[in-house]
Amino acid sequence: MMRIIFLLLSLLFVFSCTQKQRIEPVTKGNPHLDPTLAQESLAFYLGLDTIPTLERKQIIEDALAQPDQALAQSPYGAYIKHLLFSTSPQQDSAAFYFNRILEAYPTLDITWQRLVTYTQLNQEIKHKRVASLDFMELLYTELEEVHKTSTILDYQLYDVLAKAYFLNRDLARSVKYTELYFDKHPFKDHRVIQSRFYDISFLLAAESQDREQAFHNLQQLKTLLKGSKDEIAKMRYFDMEARYFALIGSYEEALNSSKRYFHYSQKANQLHPIVYNNLATSFERNKQWDAAIHYYKEGIALAEQMKIQEQNQLYGGLSHVYKLKGDYQQALIALDSSFAHVTRMKEKVNANKLHELEIQYQTKQKDIEITTLKDNFQLQQKNFQQQRWITLLAVLFVIGALLYGLILYRQRLLSEKNKRLTMQNKKMELEQRMLQVQLNPHFIYNAIANLQGFINQENKTKANRYLLALSKLMRHILELNRHDFVALADDLNAVENYLQVQQMRYNDSFDYEIHADTIALDELLIPPMLIQPFIENAIEHGFKNLSYRGLLTLTIEEKDEQLYLYIRDNGRGFDGESTSTQKQSLSQIITQERLDVLFGAKKQRAFFKLYPLTDTSSGSGVEVVLCIPLLYL
Repeated sequence: MMRIIFLLLSLLFVFSCTQKQRIEPVTKGNPHLDPTLAQESLAFYLGLDTIPTLERKQIIEDALAQPDQALAQSPYGAYIKHLLFSTSPQQDSAAFYFNRILEAYPTLDITWQRLVTYTQLNQEIKHKRVASLDFMELLYTELEEVHKTSTILDYQLYDVLAKAYFLNRDLARSVKYTELYFDKHPFKDHRVIQSRFYDISFLLAAESQDREQAFHNLQQLKTLLKGSKDEIAKMRYFDMEARYFALIGSYEEALNSSKRYFHYSQKANQLHPIVYNNLATSFERNKQWDAAIHYYKEGIALAEQMKIQEQNQLYGGLSHVYKLKGDYQQALIALDSSFAHVTRMKEKVNANKLHELEIQYQTKQKDIEITTLKDNFQLQQKNFQQQRWITLLAVLFVIGALLYGLILYRQRLLSEKNKRLTMQNKKMELEQRMLQVQLNPHFIYNAIANLQGFINQENKTKANRYLLALSKLMRHILELNRHDFVALADDLNAVENYLQVQQMRYNDSFDYEIHADTIALDELLIPPMLIQPFIENAIEHGFKNLSYRGLLTLTIEEKDEQLYLYIRDNGRGFDGESTSTQKQSLSQIITQERLDVLFGAKKQRAFFKLYPLTDTSSGSGVEVVLCIPLLYL
């Protein structure tokens, strides 16, 4: 708390010294717009910039929980409270509190108005891939206001300008405005602000392929972070270290730094799709394709979970790795190359236009100075207006043409994508049918072998009973296999029928139990004949030549929107498997292929695992855990 008080007092002093012009707030009818409260709230906000990211939440909550509630009930408090949600998935809450200060905007003093404006600009640029001409014109308009009347917060405008030029690949101007941002910051001597400056400067140097400057900035940052408690800054340092090693071609060191970056992010609960992307890129540079594909997919899944629409970098990296592996169907080389070409052309066109806009802005500044000469003022004003209208019409025409071309291009891409998706769906349906057909001969082979055993023993009565039961089972299987999914109750009936057939064959040498008391069997769906291969393996390989009575248990449960099936036996376990291993592996391979075809396209969770058991009466056995998504009729 003493640290907060010190920051508050020092900021009040800085604020009173640098704030030369102010528009006093209109407090009539609104007691929460007190000038003193406005100054104190602004000082508190500026002080947050010098506090490590992970500590800010608690400090903000403590400030809003003061007994007098003056800050919490004011528009300034609403703005500070929106900071709690601005970097979290709760964007609706952030917008709710930010709208409160937007409603009070006309009554705020000029410094708070600038803060609200700069916040909106920062929010808008987060969602841009290229800073448009309209957006840059808006920034230059704000820059003109800064030249007329400066405030303590104007460093934030230079920060937005640096980001805009970076998006448009004008790195020289991005460096220029980054240095202005740092120079105008009221706490530029603070270690946290200096760390941030060298952080940004390193990224710009790395983007410019300036190895010497990148190394210098990285060393400065390393020195500043010694003894620091800012876990986020330390985490970002390893990311920058990985980028530097990649810049100088030391890809193994880059991978080690990326792993540290991922570890720190995971430890601080700050995992983001960018973290996965950077780690996957390091694996890619080290030619570890499978690891790269894994982390690209994990990043895409996290981006979808966080509802982040911009995933081009992740999908682009994934496509490139597939291309390196030779999987051209997955890579979609033509689409990737075409999209990258269009993007580069668009960036180049926008960079040229922004350069022209910069020249126009400088010309306009000179024109404003010239207009102070009274004799030429009116003539120059008319010429300027004419030039502005001509430029505006030309820009609108170019933008309209680009938008029209982009719309046509996107329509063609969507049409081609729809065709590909239709073909993939048909292919998946055929694969599912083929896998079911593969499973049926595997079962029929074992069933005929069983029947042959009875015939060889000349036990006609038992052979007839077995044949009758087997024909009933086969008819049931044929009916089930006409569908991709059947009711769980119907599939369990087929399983129980199969168990009865096997009991006849083995002279009732084993028992079975089915536990599904809490499951709505008639409402749930399951792929047909999914359980049977595992039960067959338990009987054929687990109960064969046992000296004690076998017991097979099937337990069905629902957990976390998944259906779990546990198949346990007290047989021989994994010991003694030799010639039977190949048959068992075949049924498992077919089952895994079915799960991949049925659920893999939608990225649903479906798997099975086998575990040895030592808690049975015989001291051995096997448990199969089968997990599929919950599907309802």
